[in-house]
Amino acid sequence: MEYEPAEDPILAELLKPLALNEPREYVAVADFLATVKVFSHVNDRSVVEEIARHVSLKQCIKGETIFREGDIGEHFYIVLDGEVSIFKMQQSNKSSDVEVMNVLVKLFRGQTFGDTALETRAGRSAGAM
Repeated sequence: MEYEPAEDPILAELLKPLALNEPREYVAVADFLATVKVFSHVNDRSVVEEIARHVSLKQCIKGETIFREGDIGEHFYIVLDGEVSIFKMQQSNKSSDVEVMNVLVKLFRGQTFGDTALETRAGRSAGAM
């Protein structure tokens, strides 16, 4: 199910054009972040609100690759809507010239991905679509 800005206050806040020199006030985004496991230990609401000010929206179409295994990680992601498949490419047993996608896990609203590359400062350990 796709969310329309009028129906989803998080999406409405993230799609709102930014005025110059005005701080972002993303109350719905902060509320959403507070429900995400990675931020659940943060007891200071002002910290969550500060993080919310730096959130940006990345919209993808079905089948679009977000990043590939080995890419350098500069961001991590939280699923707002839809699903994301985390995958590894492997050589086919039938032909060494053919790669097949092995889906490791599917992620849904509120789940995060891409943080491992930030922690290790290495390339992505898997791809995301």
